[in-house]
Amino acid sequence: MVVPLPVPTDTLTIDMAPAISIFDKVKNAHNDHDYNKMIQFGSAMITSIQQLQLVSVHEYRAFALGMNGKFDAAVEDAETMIKYAPMMPQGYLRLGNLLEMQGKQARALEVYQEALDNVSTDDPCYSQFVQGKEMAQEKLDRRFDLFATLPLEIIDKIIVLLPEVERANLFEVSTMWSKRLTNCQLAWSELQNQHDDAANVMVVQALPSIAEHIKNLTISTVTSEVWFRYLDYMNGGHFKKIKSLNFDSHTSNNVLDVNSIMTLTNAFWTMRHTLTTFKMRITNCDTPLKIADILFYCPNLSTLALDTQDELNEVLGDLTILGEPHHSIVDLTIDTARTTGDALRPVLKLCPFVKRLRLEYARDCTFSAVCDECPNLEVFGFNTQYELPDSADILDRTYDNKYPILPSTNTDHSHNQSDIMNSKKHQEGRLRAFYSKNGGRGISGNEFMRLLQKNQKTVELLYVNLSKTDEQEDNDEPHSNFHPDYAVKAANVIKLDRLSSLTYWPDIYGVFEPLFLRTIDRSSIKHINPICAFDIPSITRTLMELPPLESLELTNIEIDNDNEDAKETAVQCLVQLFKYYAASSDPKKKLKMVAFEDTHFVSDDVLDALANIETLNELKFHGTNNFTSQELKKFFSKLKAQNTGAQITKLKLSDLDDLIDSDSTLLDLVSTMDGLETLYLNALPKITDVGIKALVDNVKGLHSLIVKGCIRVTSEETVSYVKSRKNFNHLEIFVA
Repeated sequence: MVVPLPVPTDTLTIDMAPAISIFDKVKNAHNDHDYNKMIQFGSAMITSIQQLQLVSVHEYRAFALGMNGKFDAAVEDAETMIKYAPMMPQGYLRLGNLLEMQGKQARALEVYQEALDNVSTDDPCYSQFVQGKEMAQEKLDRRFDLFATLPLEIIDKIIVLLPEVERANLFEVSTMWSKRLTNCQLAWSELQNQHDDAANVMVVQALPSIAEHIKNLTISTVTSEVWFRYLDYMNGGHFKKIKSLNFDSHTSNNVLDVNSIMTLTNAFWTMRHTLTTFKMRITNCDTPLKIADILFYCPNLSTLALDTQDELNEVLGDLTILGEPHHSIVDLTIDTARTTGDALRPVLKLCPFVKRLRLEYARDCTFSAVCDECPNLEVFGFNTQYELPDSADILDRTYDNKYPILPSTNTDHSHNQSDIMNSKKHQEGRLRAFYSKNGGRGISGNEFMRLLQKNQKTVELLYVNLSKTDEQEDNDEPHSNFHPDYAVKAANVIKLDRLSSLTYWPDIYGVFEPLFLRTIDRSSIKHINPICAFDIPSITRTLMELPPLESLELTNIEIDNDNEDAKETAVQCLVQLFKYYAASSDPKKKLKMVAFEDTHFVSDDVLDALANIETLNELKFHGTNNFTSQELKKFFSKLKAQNTGAQITKLKLSDLDDLIDSDSTLLDLVSTMDGLETLYLNALPKITDVGIKALVDNVKGLHSLIVKGCIRVTSEETVSYVKSRKNFNHLEIFVA
């Protein structure tokens, strides 16, 4: 039986006797003209009154929170009461009662004992602590613990499913629970410290029992108490199995000072045999932790990600302490305020086995350093401002460079055959995927062409933005009588034998687009996405000379609305291309996915030609509105009627204000697709909760649904309804 919390009373909380006693001293000092004591006693009285008022307010709020079942917040208020007035009984009484209501008898015992140690024996409440301690002990001794009767494997499954702060709280329930929690290693394998510092404090209190089980640890705190507790345990060698350590964006310089960094580097040494991943994101400047120290103290580190507001040359440290290259780093991220080639080169020399490299806020001069010092590089992200995808998701798994290219260490002029072969491999390179920024300023064509030429035999994926660069902007380019010759020269020496996916923004002179189209290999290319492209006729003409792609995207291709001839030409080019694809008899390569994103010249003629392609199974429409919803429905109906093999299984509709003008319009469209399995809806302001429910009821085969940015989908009840109708493989509904 749960005993309700006692209602706070003014007589219990506001005991003005101490303040009155001090006030008498103030008056006596005034009568004696002792102004120093008047100031001293007056200040003490103000502090006493403030203390009493704060305790009283927190007590009332803790009582109300407890009655509403918000125990975490209520406990926090009770602990604040004790902090303000550790010699007064009110905070201990409130906290003890809250803990008992939650069944945390062991923790309540500790609170009552703490009260007996701090509250005066003359206090009227002292006897309540004696009785409370005895009753809590009796309840703890005679309680029936259902948890103790369950099989161990069931207990472990329950523990793993609990949030980590709740797991940490359970250590206070009983000795048996504490033992079971300690023995459940899987529950503590990964510790994701939340940004709630009150919760973090609870977790670190459990470190003596769980530290040895932690493999992946994230620390996000600005609280010194939490930070130094972790440091102590790292430095003491308690993290015996740790593999990954992540300091996220809330870690700041008020905890990462010089002294704590010295402790941290020592801690690195105690973890050196197991630690393979270290990621650090710091929001402040003047980072005391240096790259040289990380590499020196972590010899088995394979992944290093440094995100700081400092410039790279400010966080290098003394790289000479390493003596020789670091043999384990294969994944490196450097996200600094400014990265130059001169600062980057010595880091890359010390990490010659890097396979994945991401640079942010890097200058174009870093391309030379990457070309020269990264012989084993496979995935390169340059100023992407996003995380690189996993290598397994983007690279050809049937092709692998198993043996690393060893960095040449010879300094004399005598070279054996192995050295010569090694030098040749350096010249060829191993890059398989390149990513640049999604929009905005582009990269240097000259620098990029050198990288592409070196890696032309291995590159599989290019996501390259060659839009106007900062330098071209400064030079007021493009110039009317100027034509860069690097692309012309490159066309004679570059052949992209393995390129399968090409996404590109053309340069301002229009020389790279034809270069890419000339250099791709007929047998390898599967996906093309020209973004802001100039020349639709050249693109379609080139594609019609190749076997059909597997996926084609047209993104942000705008044609002057006043230029009707250009629009008509673009439409006819796409019609011819899709007719070519529909007539293709190549059994190995067929068009499966088409996406139109902000490409407004797409008309019903284009849709009509597209509907003749039997192999389509995925379509994406974003911001494309040069046809009506009726024409789109006609397209889906024709696709269903004409093609026995066509089944649209994936559909994305996004930012189509005029096209999807009601729930019924959406339902009319998707009802024609018997095989629809995955539906993505984004930024459709006319879609409502009623429409989402009707959609789920009518599209029987749907097993993946994502709804985002639909401002009239507002009810959590809709989410519950959708979940109750069927088991989705993937479901995301963001309620506005």
